[in-house]
Amino acid sequence: MIFSVILDDVLVSDGLLVALNEINRQLTYAKTLHFEGKVHLQATMRAEGLVLEPLSSVFHEVVSAAHIFDTVLQKQFGGRMSFDDPGEVIDA
Repeated sequence: MIFSVILDDVLVSDGLLVALNEINRQLTYAKTLHFEGKVHLQATMRAEGLVLEPLSSVFHEVVSAAHIFDTVLQKQFGGRMSFDDPGEVIDA
C-alpha cells in the first residue's frame, strides 16, 4: 500500500464526502477516504509480479494528488495539512 495522510483534524461532513468522491472519480489508482479525523489518499497493489513501471505510475499519482488536493481540501474544510505547502499555486 502506498498512502499519505493529507489532512489531520478534519471533521467529516456531507460536503467533505462529496468532495472526496469527486476526487476519487478523477484518480485511476488511488482513492481518498476520511477515517478518524484524517483524510487519507491511498493506493493498493498486489506484491506478486510487481514491476517497476506500474509501481511508478501508482506512486506518481499518489504523490501528485496529495500535493494538489491537500491544499484544495484544507481551504474548503479546514484541518491541518501533513506537509507545508511551498506556496505554489496549483489549479485543480
